[in-house]
Amino acid sequence: MIRRSIRYIGCISLITLLFGVQVKASNILATKHNLSSSAPIYAPENTIYSDTTDEVCVFCHTPHNANPATPLWNHDLATGPYTMYNSRSINYNPADYPVPTGSSKLCLSCHDGTVAVGAVNGSVYNLVGTNPDGTITNPTNLTTDLADDHPISIPVVQTAELWAPEQVDPNTTSPVRLENGLVQCSSCHDPHCNNDNFLVLTADYGTLCKECHHQNGWDQSAHGAATGVSWTDPDTNVTKTVAQWACLGCHDMHRASEQELLQDDGDPNRTLLEEVCFRCHNGTAAPDIRDEFYKTYSHPVQDPSYDGVHYPTEPNPPEETHIECTDCHDPHYGESGSRVLGDDTAGGMLKGIYAPQVGPNAPYTYSDTPWTPPNYGPVHEITYEYELCLKCHGTVSSMQLSNDHKEEIDVYFNPNNLATHGCILPGKNRNPYTVSGFREELGWDLNTTIACCDCHGNDDTSADRITGPHGSENHWLLRESGIVDNNGNSVVCYLCHDEEVYGKNGTEGSRSAFPYHTKGGHWNQQPDYPPGVPEVGCFVCHGDFSRQLTDGYTAGGLHGANSGRADRPETTRGTHFLNGFGIEIFSSEQDLITPGATISCGDYYDESSGYGCSKHSTTSYTRPIY
Repeated sequence: MIRRSIRYIGCISLITLLFGVQVKASNILATKHNLSSSAPIYAPENTIYSDTTDEVCVFCHTPHNANPATPLWNHDLATGPYTMYNSRSINYNPADYPVPTGSSKLCLSCHDGTVAVGAVNGSVYNLVGTNPDGTITNPTNLTTDLADDHPISIPVVQTAELWAPEQVDPNTTSPVRLENGLVQCSSCHDPHCNNDNFLVLTADYGTLCKECHHQNGWDQSAHGAATGVSWTDPDTNVTKTVAQWACLGCHDMHRASEQELLQDDGDPNRTLLEEVCFRCHNGTAAPDIRDEFYKTYSHPVQDPSYDGVHYPTEPNPPEETHIECTDCHDPHYGESGSRVLGDDTAGGMLKGIYAPQVGPNAPYTYSDTPWTPPNYGPVHEITYEYELCLKCHGTVSSMQLSNDHKEEIDVYFNPNNLATHGCILPGKNRNPYTVSGFREELGWDLNTTIACCDCHGNDDTSADRITGPHGSENHWLLRESGIVDNNGNSVVCYLCHDEEVYGKNGTEGSRSAFPYHTKGGHWNQQPDYPPGVPEVGCFVCHGDFSRQLTDGYTAGGLHGANSGRADRPETTRGTHFLNGFGIEIFSSEQDLITPGATISCGDYYDESSGYGCSKHSTTSYTRPIY
């Protein structure tokens, strides 16, 4: 025992002299790096140890004939070849750092699984608990494929790019140290300490990671601030708060299953980034977003047609068609919050998202020419919610969606069109009656603009509902107003437009320029709806069916219109979206905006296709004077 202690203390003294640090013998003895025969005494959890030698340091260090000389290395070195980490989000040239170097190469002499753990300076000690060939067992066998491990032997590169991770060299007083300017295994791990996983700092709350990764918004983010929400890792059964899990709630630093060091998404054949989010957002630690995407209408994050990986360096707007949670939400910056109708600003939940600039102000807005897209500006952190939506649904995008209409919503929103729903800028044909027909408690006026999520989103009406356009049982991913027509169909329009003015039991129809919205016949009808159109009475007369496609006519919804229907241009109008499938208008576009003009209209039924309305014949009314 005395001889063993002298050997051990001598080894500790050499390490102290070489590295200028104080190493505690009790710490090393109690770690998994105690591979000596004393391990069962001092480190009873160790499963790998020698049954022949009581020397602790010999498996790594020797006072004589060391290779390399520093730090008096004794273990046989591995030779690879290695597959190094690579990613489309890295900001260094991987060709410049092709192999492990420095202390990382020393660590890999055991941890790549190619050299026996007991192979030291030409000799091989027999160890209990290794593979038959003496190599290390899982999970600490990283193999020579390091593509699934945190990159090593690479610099911390800071760039001015918008997308660049906020990387910095650790503070000079930090226990996290670069080795000759490079990140190595020893930057995060101290092989002599008795900390969890030999870490130089705790990984809880992102403490270790933040020494190099300065995510400036992390502490205020929904994840970083979630100190009161706990989550249990189903793989380890460990429970911590979401804030405490921090980076390790989503990422694995070693042997990661997915790209970007993300945790297992459950499918070895596809990249399912959303499943990483669903580990918590399945009702266990956060609202059940997962079930939203299984609704009849949703953003198809789980559709193989839209598989792909969102990565920070991808072109903005993206060129590869994909839909992922991180296209809309930044998990490092996004904050908790809520929004109200008519608020088109990008709230906390969209913080950290970048898109081409567009908005109500010159120069990055619309020209005076109708039915044209806006002039987009440089990529910036979004100010308005619609900037995010148009990143995929605008003409600025190269993504291939299910129909052309979905790819050019910005054309429909042009305020110079005959009609637009007032996203980005209010339409030119708004009048006092339009404003009068809004729900009075909203306090909207002629200049109010709306947001995409005022119409599109979850079909739940509860106070704690999940917001945003994740999924809905309503056509077109429409929200739920909680008000239905006589046929039991939800009328999303009543979220903003007053039911007393437009509804089946309304008593204030005179607040509209068309005072007969509340007329019973408009709500007792049983129209035959075209395929794909929500069965909502409003869409019989309004709905922008102006786009003709190879397979028929498509409804542009109520985003915007600048003409009547392509199949009936003489009897439908773009103004006020009077180009629905069941209406005929015999008055001119000018009459429709002229106070005191006589307006003639009637229903329409298409016998050949079997859709339309046949409630009444042509009638006339006089527009009010305002």
